[in-house]
Amino acid sequence: MQVAKVALLNTSKEYDILFSYLIPDSLAGDVLKGTHVFVPFGRGNRKIAGIIFEIADSSEEGLGKLKEISDIVPDMPAFPEEMIELATWMQKRYLCTYSDAIKCILPAKTNIKTNRTVKLSISADEARELVEGNKLRSINQIKVLQMLLEQGELEASEIINNSSVNMGMITGLAKKGLVEFGTVEVMRDPFSEKIYEETVSLEPVGEQNEIINKIIERLDEHRFCEMLLHGVTGSGKTEVYMQTIGRCIGLGRNAILLVPEISLTPQMITSFKGRFGENVAVLHSRLSVGERYDQWRAIREGRVQIVLGARSAVFAPMDNIGIIIIDEEQESTYKSESKPRYHAEEIARYRCAHHGAVLLKGSATPSVVSYYNAVDGDAVLLTMNKRINQKAMPPVRIVNMIEEIKAGNRSSFSRELIDLLIKNKEAGKQSLIFLNRRGHSRTVMCRDCGYTVKCPDCGIAMTYHSAGDRLICHYCGFTVRSIDECPICKSVYIGKFGTGTQKIEEEIKELLPGFSFIRMDADTTSGKDAHEKILNKFKDEKIDIIIGTQMIAKGHDFADVTLVGILNADGMLNIDAYNAFEKGFQLITQAAGRAGRSETQGQVIVQAFDTENFCVQRACEHDYVGFYESEIEFRKAMRYPPFTHMGVVALA
Repeated sequence: MQVAKVALLNTSKEYDILFSYLIPDSLAGDVLKGTHVFVPFGRGNRKIAGIIFEIADSSEEGLGKLKEISDIVPDMPAFPEEMIELATWMQKRYLCTYSDAIKCILPAKTNIKTNRTVKLSISADEARELVEGNKLRSINQIKVLQMLLEQGELEASEIINNSSVNMGMITGLAKKGLVEFGTVEVMRDPFSEKIYEETVSLEPVGEQNEIINKIIERLDEHRFCEMLLHGVTGSGKTEVYMQTIGRCIGLGRNAILLVPEISLTPQMITSFKGRFGENVAVLHSRLSVGERYDQWRAIREGRVQIVLGARSAVFAPMDNIGIIIIDEEQESTYKSESKPRYHAEEIARYRCAHHGAVLLKGSATPSVVSYYNAVDGDAVLLTMNKRINQKAMPPVRIVNMIEEIKAGNRSSFSRELIDLLIKNKEAGKQSLIFLNRRGHSRTVMCRDCGYTVKCPDCGIAMTYHSAGDRLICHYCGFTVRSIDECPICKSVYIGKFGTGTQKIEEEIKELLPGFSFIRMDADTTSGKDAHEKILNKFKDEKIDIIIGTQMIAKGHDFADVTLVGILNADGMLNIDAYNAFEKGFQLITQAAGRAGRSETQGQVIVQAFDTENFCVQRACEHDYVGFYESEIEFRKAMRYPPFTHMGVVALA
């Protein structure tokens, strides 16, 4: 007698174990590991769904108390064995239920979309006799038979769209027994109406060729290897990704590419669809439920070899994975903020180990932890220090906003930046204004000397709380009353500091009349395809300025952007997090890297109050290694990651 261990779906933590059920003889040949089944549960034998995680033979002893599986859930594909192992690992790693893990892996179930078809229910000779013998009085019904004779089975909508026929006329033919209706499945393809210009592999230049060969060498070994690609902005990392993926599918293996922001997906889709055509599926949250389900089915049925998408695409139901690439690997969006709080990098590492695949992480500003691990030998470090067009990195000027205030300029824009924006428009070029979305963080800062109130124990910027008018450290809990005078320079110009992209829009209207501009942030990108529409409008309509948060600071290749203005740069460093300097450095560097990526030399203006901060200085010098060496010493002294692990324990 066989016993199945079943993980129940939609259950609480209290019932998060594998329950044993007998497999009845009537289902013995159909029930396998991974099968979706209905089982009786509880005293009332309520029928609920589950997935079989294990099947084992058992003796008759003790089986009398076990209930039998009721039935198989219809129209549900078997849960792959790899995913059973992954769900089991996630349940332990992220302290979630089996059900929570399964929901990450399986898409929301929806109906398969079908269209109505029409075909002859009589022989072709009989149909010709009706048409040619004038035995039908309706010219429209004759047209239908002629179309079916010429083209065979057609969709009803196709007949209606290409003639003056309506559905009633076709139904009339069906009632006469001349035609019959059927159905055909229709894939909901979100990209079916878009045309992608075909591209070919570029000849690798400079460092690209060496890097591609090193990755391909590891691919050919068919065993797990983790690699970190540190390439400056504009060094051609995307081409490296595409060429290594091309090699991977040439070996008959599959590939997954993850991007951190949905805003980066349209650009990547254009690149990959142009290179690999229909061999690419896309998974991200802005697709409809039906579109996402059909993309998932195309992957599972082996109709594509490449998956492109955001965090959840790491669960793509692929066999024989050869490489998983994580672009902009430092981004926090790869961590789920809802239960289960998984990290896509950890899932990717688990799957690559299972398949003997390469895990390739890429970034111009790798996380300190990733870079430390690569330097320490836990991953292979690959470096590209030059832009592919051999152009120098854009020169960066730091503007001291304290001096601007002393000169009577209280706007968010320095006089130099305003002057350069005007000159850039006159030259027919575009500009990018970047303001970190955390600009609304309520830190207390002196506008005269740049002093920011920090925790005396942790060295982290303290957060202002209006309740009680207090400053609180979110790490150790240290708290003090808010202050009205700077303890360094005694200035009374100290207070809650921060501005946002909407205010920047208003200032541009006032300071730069006649300029066209567009804003890209969480408020303007909530609709479907909103990211792509904004980016296309900026490019196609030659809009003078794009204003945005971190979603415009990384990954994009704006050919005509030759000026980047970074506002409140040191404000990025004053968030209540141990890795504030790391995040600030990354954003400044990434935003600066949008300038001058084409033929024209770019330039960058970084506005800050604390212009001597080593993080700001290193970012403006495009010096990641210098920043890393300073930051890693600080982390070591403070026992921050990678020298320790940090977590949050919530007490009920």
